[in-house]
Amino acid sequence: VTGLMNPFIPQASPDIYIQVGGDSPVARSPMTKPGGHTAPLFVTGPTFLTAKVGQSSTTVGARNTLTVTLQSNVGIETVAASQLTGIISISGLVGFKDDDGD
Repeated sequence: VTGLMNPFIPQASPDIYIQVGGDSPVARSPMTKPGGHTAPLFVTGPTFLTAKVGQSSTTVGARNTLTVTLQSNVGIETVAASQLTGIISISGLVGFKDDDGD
């Protein structure tokens, strides 16, 4: 089956069944499926698949660059198209001074 679109809200993977009608019917029976996030029709809410922060220096008094890596399971275009708005906030960055001395 192709061309399915996931819903806009999270959902657990439903029970999936198979049956055959016609001249040689086969009664409805459950199909086996993988568990967890790979289960068919399992849909997770928006989340970060990757959320990492690193730094360029550990030396006291040295200039330091923080590098943030984010990967979301939803595209920016998807969020904008669905009328959702979001702000990414990073907190807990304490104990440093910026170039202005603040």
